Amino acid sequence: MDEKKSLPIIGLVATAYTILLLIGIMTGDDDIGELWFGIFPIFLIFVVFNLLGKKDSANAMSGFVLSLLLSLVTWIMIFTLFGDPWHWEGFDFFGMFVVIIIPPFLLYDSVDVIAKDSEKIKAYKRGILISIPFCMISFVPAGMIYF
Repeated sequence: MDEKKSLPIIGLVATAYTILLLIGIMTGDDDIGELWFGIFPIFLIFVVFNLLGKKDSANAMSGFVLSLLLSLVTWIMIFTLFGDPWHWEGFDFFGMFVVIIIPPFLLYDSVDVIAKDSEKIKAYKRGILISIPFCMISFVPAGMIYF
């Protein structure tokens, strides 16, 4: 598959998986949570293939890890500012999830500054797009670090 066509597909898959995760968390619907966990092994194979099985895998991994680290730091800052999530309302969770996708999008937009080669730029963007669902669930390790 052409590398130019793969970025929209990766973005679509990551977005669909993120939306499924958000619906499961926001509604508390166990059926959606079970669906999310059931699809996770397939999504994980997709992630491994796109991070390690394609050209410039080191750059894709760099974008993935950098995006995750930025989201982890953002979650820790959120916990510092707003306290533990046990007292948050539903709209608070939604607001936090909206805030948490800002670092990957800023990183996605600034990747042209990080790399000059077009192949490296595509690899970084591929890693960043794939990291978005993992950025959402990075509140778990952030909570473990903070609390």
